[in-house]
Amino acid sequence: MTERFPATIFVDLDAIDSNVEVLRDRAGSAETMAIVKANAYGHGRELVSRQLYSSGVRSFGASQLSEALQLRAEIPRDTRIFTWLASPGVSWQDAVDHDLTLSASSIDVLEEQAQVHGVPRIHLKIDTGMSRAGATLADFDQLAQRAAELQARGKIVVEGLWSHLAEADDPDSDRTDEQMRVFSQADQVLAGHGIDPEYRHMAATAGTLWHRQTHLDMVRVGIGLYGMSPNPAWQSAEELGLKPALNVAAPLVMVKQLEAESRISYGGTWHTTSKRWVGLVPLGYADGIPRSASNGAPVVVAGHESHVVGRVCMDQFVIDLGEGTAPIANRGDVVWVMGPKGANVEQWAEKTDTINYEVTTRLARHIPREALR
Repeated sequence: MTERFPATIFVDLDAIDSNVEVLRDRAGSAETMAIVKANAYGHGRELVSRQLYSSGVRSFGASQLSEALQLRAEIPRDTRIFTWLASPGVSWQDAVDHDLTLSASSIDVLEEQAQVHGVPRIHLKIDTGMSRAGATLADFDQLAQRAAELQARGKIVVEGLWSHLAEADDPDSDRTDEQMRVFSQADQVLAGHGIDPEYRHMAATAGTLWHRQTHLDMVRVGIGLYGMSPNPAWQSAEELGLKPALNVAAPLVMVKQLEAESRISYGGTWHTTSKRWVGLVPLGYADGIPRSASNGAPVVVAGHESHVVGRVCMDQFVIDLGEGTAPIANRGDVVWVMGPKGANVEQWAEKTDTINYEVTTRLARHIPREALR
């Protein structure tokens, strides 16, 4: 008999649908690729991907080959699944057998991909200024030449040219235009070798929202799908018309009253100044609740705002339940840890000195994901 994990992540699928439409509208004629890497940004890849498919999305992206293969088993075959990170020794044959679309940043990877049975679809990556994956412009001519030779022999199809934007979340930065110029040069190099790819893509969510010139043939939307802004300081999700989809909930497993000057959790970093009620929540840093959320991260319980008191432990944390004659909530009441029903993800990001991306993607996979009803 398997006991259910006490917490649940509820995903608002109507919000996902709404966000898809907002981003499609911003993308104009460009095709929309839904990025579902990192377990759909912590929301649950299978649950989210099936909803996106039902909303008409037919292109998906997952960075790791392993997660792309899992995704292929979860959604219908009439979809493109693009994957771009793979360690040495991976099975490119598995990728081609499962109809995945691949990326190549170097000749050695391209040669490996060309050795499979079948004809892999490849998107060549140009490093336009991110200085991460992708061939530099100095190396791109050789990559393009070898790709043209392999394509002429029927070993590969160069389906795309792509890159990543480094500062698209800062609409005032001039780096996006600089990167577009490098991308255009790479496209000219491909043309010089007789390659005219079907898809050219640069924009992720920030590019889709704030840099129309980056839309090209396709946009890759990630954080926006889940109702979060790539830069809340510039424009909030609400201002962008995006609806947060993730809600983390857990029951109070204990409620008790403490005397004044009671020290809470490891290190005693918080103490009561009077008689006070506290409650225990069965989530901790092993579940993706950051330890840096100690002493202050906001929650909502029984309709009341509350917060974490004391240090977050591996599998539990304590919240304040007031100092009245009775607590503001009782054992079994639901604590909305984060999301529209609780404190928003941006508040958690601010409290833990990070970004909304990290807050949701670090949520552990063992927490069940369910559609919000």
